[in-house]
Amino acid sequence: MGMAIAAFAVSVVAVVIAVLSAVYTRQQAISVQRLAKIEVERRKAERTPAFVGHIEEVNEGGWYRLVLRLTSAEPLPGVSVEITEGRGVSFTTGQYGVDQSGASPGSAQWNERLAPDSTAVWRVALAEDRASVVRLNVTARVGGDEWPVAVVVPVPPNIASNVH
Repeated sequence: MGMAIAAFAVSVVAVVIAVLSAVYTRQQAISVQRLAKIEVERRKAERTPAFVGHIEEVNEGGWYRLVLRLTSAEPLPGVSVEITEGRGVSFTTGQYGVDQSGASPGSAQWNERLAPDSTAVWRVALAEDRASVVRLNVTARVGGDEWPVAVVVPVPPNIASNVH
């Protein structure tokens, strides 16, 4: 009888150790999954594209163009741009990447490859009464990753309205 009790006690201890081992292994697996997710998010954040933009006057103010330069190191297959703020600034129709119906004058696409330090360019219309800056939401996609990037672009002043 003493041997049976000893064997039972050893069995109980073995079961407890096995359960604790399983719990510990599960916690380790969860920690590894969390670490992998953090690493993926960190890597995506490191790859966030960077842009600078400006509006150029062409033909002595005859028309204007928005120039968006990719300043980060990873090339992009293209971008989409939305004017989120900027009274009196819009994309003009009749150009590649802009809705020809004029239904969404605040949106444009650039469907060509953007290499580092290269530019995407669109013609823009500037109203007499316009904001001093335009805020853009530039969306870049590479594979399954997507980055919305805010870009603030100064708008050339309306010289004619400043003359008294």
